[in-house]
Amino acid sequence: MSPTLLLNGGQPFLVTGSPGGSTIITTVVQSIVSIVDVGMNVQQAVDAPRFHHQWLPDVITIEPGYLTSPSQTACERMRDKIRTASEWGADDSILVDREKGLVDRANDRRRPAGLADGY
Repeated sequence: MSPTLLLNGGQPFLVTGSPGGSTIITTVVQSIVSIVDVGMNVQQAVDAPRFHHQWLPDVITIEPGYLTSPSQTACERMRDKIRTASEWGADDSILVDREKGLVDRANDRRRPAGLADGY
């Protein structure tokens, strides 16, 4: 599951985690990057299309909608092997905004029966 807790000033900022075997870490990291660096809200981040790459097989696996057609063509010209696969993982996250006094929860659309609750 790789439950992950990010702190800001020693206080909880983001609680996140996902099932998925070898895709767990890439799922969790992509949600964190989408929130912290890209500025997505928590629901946008957990629902965003994902990619995964590992040592073997040497293939970049993408979910539908991750790359535009020109971007995929550019990667393939650099000899990247790209495979589109069905969706994987199911990130559930809780985002705490202490300045606004808000707690925002997001359940991944890939697993509608999931639940992001706690805090």
